[in-house]
Amino acid sequence: MPLILDELFTCPNCSVVFQSKTLGSYNTFGTCYSDLYIASNDDPQHILLLINICPKCGFSAFTADYKSIQKEDLVNFDEALKFVEEFTQKTFTEFNAGDGYLLISEYSKHLTQEQKSYTQMQACHSYRFLDDKILEKTRRIVLQSTLEILNDQIFKKNPEELYLYLAGELNRLLGNAQKANDYFKKALEKAEKESFVYKITIHQISNPNEIIPRKIFGKN
Repeated sequence: MPLILDELFTCPNCSVVFQSKTLGSYNTFGTCYSDLYIASNDDPQHILLLINICPKCGFSAFTADYKSIQKEDLVNFDEALKFVEEFTQKTFTEFNAGDGYLLISEYSKHLTQEQKSYTQMQACHSYRFLDDKILEKTRRIVLQSTLEILNDQIFKKNPEELYLYLAGELNRLLGNAQKANDYFKKALEKAEKESFVYKITIHQISNPNEIIPRKIFGKN
């Protein structure tokens, strides 16, 4: 069961002090998803507890980063906040963890393209567990980010075949079957046989599902 702690935070944007839940420990013995999230077998899911949101101004950051962020790092914050409010049709006082990840991806000026795409994907992971209707719309954003990475040939964090797989799987989740298969075939051309990407791509071509057998992820 996840270990949840209470911690005090000082918001670097508005200086309010607030108490929020933080994650002490968690397991990954739960469901494996096709968008590469490995769940805990106990709730609440860890993805919902890795960030903290200021209740006064909506500022969001990863727990590990919260105390190191300075006011001068937030030059894009107001613009990012407006974007997320308009995108989600929520005010910041209604933000959940998924909205927080989107906000981080927008205001963090030091994120690489790959890091921004991953943070947007974390929003998707959160929205799934929160049963938030914004999930599909956010998957479209992640797909666009993934295609930009592929077009710009930026593969520092992950290999090209992983992004080809993600482009295929996001298209599949969005109902674009032909585009999904096209990207899956490209992923297979790049991936080494018996690699993780090869195995998960073969599975999604032959037996597509949002839930993936744990053995493909190397889990028992």
